[in-house]
Amino acid sequence: MTDLEIYIDGFNDKGIQIANAFLDVMKCKLTELGADSTDAFASVFDNSHIEAEQYYMNILSSDLKSIVSDLRSAHMKDSNTASDIDYQSMVKNIIDDFASQIPTTSDDDTESSNDAYINGLLLLFCKNLEMKVTQLSVEEKQTLKEIFSRSKPAKEHRKLRRRNPKL
Repeated sequence: MTDLEIYIDGFNDKGIQIANAFLDVMKCKLTELGADSTDAFASVFDNSHIEAEQYYMNILSSDLKSIVSDLRSAHMKDSNTASDIDYQSMVKNIIDDFASQIPTTSDDDTESSNDAYINGLLLLFCKNLEMKVTQLSVEEKQTLKEIFSRSKPAKEHRKLRRRNPKL
């Protein structure tokens, strides 16, 4: 945190200005000796200028990195911290459950396949909201099925089913 105070109060600004002035004088001396703009040493002097703000931001960032890392590690088990949920497994389980709830039809009955797909969406919806399908009235189920049938995935399933009846 000392670096922060040095930056804020500008204690080292003069030192940075002196270093940059030294580089400028050295480049001028090279130019007097016949160096042109393509000279490697002149290029080094140009590229070595210190930008005070960027210099201190890099120092402060490296100082804070270890502090923040320690704080994060110390607070991992707090109740208001994000948990260690394995989202990849969670999504895979949802997809597997959904796929297992949709019966495949071996005949050419596109309509029953679409109904099975919509019923699968209904079951998935209820499962993710932690409610039982039996808690819904017939009207509620029908309303949800109508809504699900308008969804993009349901429309795409119907198109795929028309092209490949085995889906």
